[in-house]
Amino acid sequence: MLRDPRRLQQLIAEYGRMRALDGYTPQSRGQRLNGLVAEMLMAWGINADADLRSHGEIDVAFELAGRHFVVEAKWGSTRTDTGAVAKLQKRLRQRLGGTVGLIISIAGFTPKALADLKDGEQLMVLCLMRRHLEAMLAGFIPPEELIGELVKKASRRGIGFTEIEDLFERPYHSEMAPRFEHPPEIDQLIVESVSNFSAEVVVSALPYGQSGVAELSPGHLLLTTTEGVFQVALNDQAVSPFLNIPNCSRNPLVTPDGSVYVVRRAGVARITDGRLEIVAGGLPGNVCLSRGSANTVWAFSNGSPQVGSSSAPPSAVRIGDGLGSQTMFPVDYPPAEAHVAANVDDRTMLICGVAGITLISPADRREIVSARNNPLTNPGGLTRLAADSFLIACDSVELWELTLTDGELRKVAKLKLNGSGGELTTSGEGGGYLSCCYTDKSRTTRGVVVRWVYPCAIANPA
Repeated sequence: MLRDPRRLQQLIAEYGRMRALDGYTPQSRGQRLNGLVAEMLMAWGINADADLRSHGEIDVAFELAGRHFVVEAKWGSTRTDTGAVAKLQKRLRQRLGGTVGLIISIAGFTPKALADLKDGEQLMVLCLMRRHLEAMLAGFIPPEELIGELVKKASRRGIGFTEIEDLFERPYHSEMAPRFEHPPEIDQLIVESVSNFSAEVVVSALPYGQSGVAELSPGHLLLTTTEGVFQVALNDQAVSPFLNIPNCSRNPLVTPDGSVYVVRRAGVARITDGRLEIVAGGLPGNVCLSRGSANTVWAFSNGSPQVGSSSAPPSAVRIGDGLGSQTMFPVDYPPAEAHVAANVDDRTMLICGVAGITLISPADRREIVSARNNPLTNPGGLTRLAADSFLIACDSVELWELTLTDGELRKVAKLKLNGSGGELTTSGEGGGYLSCCYTDKSRTTRGVVVRWVYPCAIANPA
């Protein structure tokens, strides 16, 4: 559990300065790494001690799930070799049996070091690289979860090093067997609408928990599910895994260069050519992604009134190229009450939630529609229609158009679907997609994707 989000955000910013050698030398950076690891663990509610040099030259020690760990952290200019791993193994033999060693090498390991990890003996050391540390620090895969998965791999399969993409086991049976047809349970999709709106179901019978949708390319969607992120080819009616990491949330975001950004827990990752990199983190509460001007990528965290020992206000986050390069802007909106947000430009963000619909900028906070006269209930989906208008999905399921200049809300459609409004995204071909849910004949809640067309929508608005 994230106990101290503000401290974690400070550590992420410090990590960015360490990467850039801003105020650090290579030597002081390596020395500080031990303390950063220990303080990161404590921010996540794990008691840790750093620099136990008088007790056998151990950098960090902590206890997790009844198991004791010792950590050796290195930030050198070359890859860690077999000698460093063997040295940690020797120290572990001097300690109580069952103690696990973690060696974190920012520069990585030589192939021989990884090959010699076990070397016919009991596996005692697990190897972590830069991306493992960044995943924990960001909260994309919090320490308790990541270390737990590494221990599981080591205990069950004797594996001492696992890449982030292979950390989680593939499910034995996936529920991702959708139908590419209108479900018979929905006898009439559009209950009411303006004359120039149309919609059709393109994917149905999805597992409950399918929570986000994005267009990867025309006719190809990305769906976030509890099992991972899947790619769906509508024309071929085919489904394939895209990211084998469970419990990502809300909409992925696809940039013009083909990179895909995903949210998980308190972190944000970018997938490019199949490789995952952590780019932002320390974001408590509900997090969603949006594009700003010149294809900048932003995240919005709705914060929390109380997380562990400290509160966390909402924030708008401009995402940089790597972890520690994010820029955070506090947002004047009640913590945990915003449901969804999107960038109007790189200085202004539109926020919808319990406290009303608001435009936030560094200079001011302008309420467009107050909570008192707001006809929207539980707005959950938000996407830009044009330069001056957005489409909002809320309970029932209703779609509303919001014009920024005059704050006018216009009801576009009501659909015969269940629950909250779901997620909205636009399409490169105009219109867009809505992910939501319905109840099938067995009274089971299923996910559904609807393709909507509304002439006011422009293709891929900036």
